[in-house]
Amino acid sequence: MIHDVIEELKKIKARGFIPSRRDRSTGVGYTLECELGIEENNLSDPDIDGTVELKAKRAGSSSRITGFCLEPIKVMGDRKLIEKYGYQPEDPTRFDAYYDLKVDQRCAHGFILRLEKLKYANKTRTCLVIRDVSDKRIAHWPLSVLEFKFQTKYSNLLLVTAERKREKGIEYFHYNDAVLCTDITEEKIAELFQKGDLIIGTRMWMNKHTGKVRNHGTCVRGSKESTLSLFANVKKVL
Repeated sequence: MIHDVIEELKKIKARGFIPSRRDRSTGVGYTLECELGIEENNLSDPDIDGTVELKAKRAGSSSRITGFCLEPIKVMGDRKLIEKYGYQPEDPTRFDAYYDLKVDQRCAHGFILRLEKLKYANKTRTCLVIRDVSDKRIAHWPLSVLEFKFQTKYSNLLLVTAERKREKGIEYFHYNDAVLCTDITEEKIAELFQKGDLIIGTRMWMNKHTGKVRNHGTCVRGSKESTLSLFANVKKVL
């Protein structure tokens, strides 16, 4: 099926600029999925034939690619985390806990991400750990779990890049570049976290009036370059 998708990408490239079907940051990916006839997939399974993950990115954008979402092991529930560590955004009805965390770099609200050895399930394991300003551990992932998630989500990656323009308030995309990436290398994962090329993003908020909590997923994100460097083989297909 991947070969069929690549052939369809060539036809889409030949059509030139295509109007976005969603006026949000996710429009570049959603529009491509619609053009390819692929249902939007918010699950952990790869998008194409259960073996290839499809990602689309705007050319020249510095925004990071969201790899996947995976909740850590937490010392308290989401509500208590937001109440203790959240902050007041511009919206007065909300209390937010949106943080981008790099290894060994404290963010503005005092959190820091570290690679540490922890006793876990009666074994010493390397873990990715979130600590607060007082150095208290509030969440962690065994690195082996993150590596397994990378392996299952990204056994293969088709990364498509689109030129963009805006006319009369509508964004248009020209999908004119794509690479197929295979053979993910586990040893790169810890290295990229250590260098700050892979980051953790928390995305939680609470309605101050109703107390309702929304968690949009704790995600792993990286630049296009760092994402591609995870793979032993990168082949241009468009």
